[in-house]
Amino acid sequence: MKYLILIIMTASIALAQPGGFHKGTGMMGRGFDRMESILGLNADQEKKVDELRSEMQKKQIDLRSQIQKMHIELRDMYNQDNPDQKAIESKLTQINKIRNDMQLNRTQFWFSVNKILTDDQKKLWKEYKNTAGPQREFYGRSRDFRGRGFDGDDNRPNRPFRMHRNSDCPYR
Repeated sequence: MKYLILIIMTASIALAQPGGFHKGTGMMGRGFDRMESILGLNADQEKKVDELRSEMQKKQIDLRSQIQKMHIELRDMYNQDNPDQKAIESKLTQINKIRNDMQLNRTQFWFSVNKILTDDQKKLWKEYKNTAGPQREFYGRSRDFRGRGFDGDDNRPNRPFRMHRNSDCPYR
């Protein structure tokens, strides 16, 4: 009985500990953490990469929140009695510009990290990137599929936007 209590207490203590702080997913997060260990970054390189990542993530969060606000505005525009096509198209153009800015931020991060790496680390990074990409696509995690399945035969309409309940507004 004492042995059982000891096992339960040990398990509860082990499970009660807070998890480690991961830095998210994708290249800027957990995937990049794994890559940092593969590359064998020194302390100075790790510090610089962490600074670059934090800076880039802050920018991305700000841009992502702008897009979310614009989606709400877009939804309201669609829900008007007489939606203005030019205003909606203008809002979509603004959203796409911000998405482009986000992609440019990721590209800038990549080049900034690349400048920090040694030649051997750059080779390892390219190998890692080449082997990680196809695996993501195979498991449906590529942005191309957006969780709809490969052949679109999942009984969901294959459209570029979602309809909000029964309204004609394509944005939630």
